[in-house]
Amino acid sequence: MITSCALTRRQYEQQVCDCLANAQAVPFRQVALGAWKPEIADCHANVDRWIEVNPECTAVRGWVVCASYGEGMVGVTAHSVVKGSDGHLYDITPVNDERMRPGMLFVPHSGDEASFIQLRTGAGLSFTCPPGLLDNMQPISGDTGRDPFADWEP
Repeated sequence: MITSCALTRRQYEQQVCDCLANAQAVPFRQVALGAWKPEIADCHANVDRWIEVNPECTAVRGWVVCASYGEGMVGVTAHSVVKGSDGHLYDITPVNDERMRPGMLFVPHSGDEASFIQLRTGAGLSFTCPPGLLDNMQPISGDTGRDPFADWEP
């Protein structure tokens, strides 16, 4: 249960959307661990595996632009990237078409790891900027249907 946050769901979404104005694409870095290579659409597991073997790195959870609905209207989804020992962020998860990467603006999650995990319960959390554009919190395949903000105080 999340009790330390006073944000409503819409306020949190608006905070992420507001941060997009200053967000930048995180550069892709091709990595491998022996025969293992990060898989498309498995960013959280990819990053977890990478930092397990590279303890000088840390996981950075957040939100990445995944769709455009016209000028100033985008969809964002949960995403994980790596923070290297030099403090720079890099993305180890490949995408189907790397030409999309410049538009994949990343906003770090403003809470702790537990709240991020709660937010992406199921297949992940996606919402739109501006909030409400497409009735945010649409069901996602595998989603439990539980509102991750239900325990947050307004």
